[in-house]
Amino acid sequence: MIKNCTTKFILILFASVLSFSTQAQGMKERTADKKFDMLAYASAGEMYSELAKKSDATDHQIRRAAECFRLTGNSIESEKWYAKLSKHSGVKSEDFYHYAQMLKMNEKYEEANKMMAKFASMSPNNSIAKAHTENANYVAELKSIPNKYDIAIFGVNTKSSDFGPNYYTVDGESSIVFASARTGNTSVLNNKFQWDGSNFLDAYRAKIGGEGEKVEVERFDRGIKSKYHEGPVSFSNNGTIMYLTRSNYLNRKKGLDSARHNNLKLYISRKDSNGKWGELTEFPYNSDNYSVGHATVTADGSTIYFASDMPGSKGETDIWMSKLEGSTWSKPMNVESVNTEGKEMFPFISENGNLYFSTDGLVGLGGQDVYKAQGDGSGEFAVPENMMYPLNTNHDDFGLIINKSETEGYFSSNRDGIYAKGNDDIYRFKTTAAPEFTEVKEIKRNKECKLIGTILNTESGNPIEGVSVKLRDKKTGEVEEYITDENGSFANLMVGRPCPGYEMNYDVIIQKKGYLTKSVPFKKTFDDPGTINLNEYINTKIQENKAGVEITEFCEIEDILYDFDKSYIRPDAAVELDKLVSCMLANPSMKIEIGSHTDCRASKRYNEKLSDRRAKSARDYVISKGIDASRIYGKGYGETKLLNGCSCEPINESNCSEEDHQLNRRTEFRIVSR
Repeated sequence: MIKNCTTKFILILFASVLSFSTQAQGMKERTADKKFDMLAYASAGEMYSELAKKSDATDHQIRRAAECFRLTGNSIESEKWYAKLSKHSGVKSEDFYHYAQMLKMNEKYEEANKMMAKFASMSPNNSIAKAHTENANYVAELKSIPNKYDIAIFGVNTKSSDFGPNYYTVDGESSIVFASARTGNTSVLNNKFQWDGSNFLDAYRAKIGGEGEKVEVERFDRGIKSKYHEGPVSFSNNGTIMYLTRSNYLNRKKGLDSARHNNLKLYISRKDSNGKWGELTEFPYNSDNYSVGHATVTADGSTIYFASDMPGSKGETDIWMSKLEGSTWSKPMNVESVNTEGKEMFPFISENGNLYFSTDGLVGLGGQDVYKAQGDGSGEFAVPENMMYPLNTNHDDFGLIINKSETEGYFSSNRDGIYAKGNDDIYRFKTTAAPEFTEVKEIKRNKECKLIGTILNTESGNPIEGVSVKLRDKKTGEVEEYITDENGSFANLMVGRPCPGYEMNYDVIIQKKGYLTKSVPFKKTFDDPGTINLNEYINTKIQENKAGVEITEFCEIEDILYDFDKSYIRPDAAVELDKLVSCMLANPSMKIEIGSHTDCRASKRYNEKLSDRRAKSARDYVISKGIDASRIYGKGYGETKLLNGCSCEPINESNCSEEDHQLNRRTEFRIVSR
């Protein structure tokens, strides 16, 4: 049975997918590309599949066919096209990743592991690839307690998508409010969601019933109607404050991003003394340029967790947190301990402070799996734990809510089965008395483990004495500080840590007055007793903080590349500019000039204009990531600062090699003030 699985994932607009066009394109491909750019994946997929069937099909056509079926939840068709694409020379690392995910959803785990291994070989630093490499027996472990839960269908489901349940508790009486794409919603008549051809979402309310029994369902009436998606919804403060995820549509105005996509926003409404819901107000960190939604709020309304693809996200979507300070929501903080390069969505904060959410970025059975992260009461969370089978399956399992004792609750899934009704259904679950799956190994821990390192000057390569090296544990937040000796060295003897077996998962913060601060993530396990040298895994050189200094090496920025005669920021260039952003965040007094240079070919005036556009595009990108505009400058130098004798003036010709010209095409990052 093939099910649509994307209605609940509209939070993601897949900005990383670029449109494609060439003069050689046929009419069908141009039409398919246009539909794809409009997020009309269902109709675009049919056209791409016709093109992909041909013997001379291009990588673009095959990839788009695979993507369309993946984004509309047809893992069988998507797998077929990724299989064909994997045999082409133009296959990319992310193609193997998505291919592996489709194989997992089709329960072809052995083949999926092979494709994930290929992905890991091409993207060795990706945490998803690493996790699968380190957990080869994950399927057996996650299915080791088949009676871990009692699961039953909840009697609210239809042939359409029903998902995203949340408790609506008023004076101790609880009901369930959920999102549904059922026929009869309050969106514009006959209006369909182009992504998958389904109805737009609306919010509904149901009484809490028994296992599988039919319960009374009614539209959740707020007195406000929307033309587009409306839901999921959550509540706080005894059901008097509502947090609604809906399309960017307010007061009859539709907000669009630069690609003319209607992102999701989070809206808040308060109930008056007569029990009527007031006007919707926007969450202050909404934007037309990214989505915010899937909110969960502590019972007292003081802390909100939500999903977003806002700037600063680690993956496609992350879990973020904000606190209510007086009447103002604080700047959102990324919940780093739970986020991955994948999609984290549908958070739920329990009354005990534990965070439940769904993700495809950790080792799971396929699609979205539900995870639990134990909270410590201060907003910090432990390493997420998979909720295991049968709550998680090879399908999308998400949107879990749980009672105060954390023994029973509700969740959403598009799994198959005789009781399944629609694209997504809501299920009830209870934990059983089965013991938690644990594996106990006796490890001798009487050997010595030691972490050492040497801090060097970026320019001279000489060791630096008196440098503060802080190791901040990402799991506990604890910080250990070491000061380098006259040889620039420090040593951590790992006293009290298991040896072997201890996993170091640190932010390494290197600081000294007169130098730029460096913060670098470091993760390594002591598989055997002995010494691990930090210098072998990260760059420990630090740069003097003085005007005119070039910081490309210090920030580990690779070449910023542009398409020929273009100035927009490519995805690979964005990765490098993110490194600059990290450096500037670690050094808040530093001001930078981005200088763009060209070779001598083309006219001097043209090169100056092109380089200036490129420098300003890079500057705009850095500002979009939260850096104040007063701290970053962009200047195009054209061909005025050639590094060699490859000048083309006055006849605009040169005998220099391509390698010589490439040396002059560069982007430099210099400190202009500190």
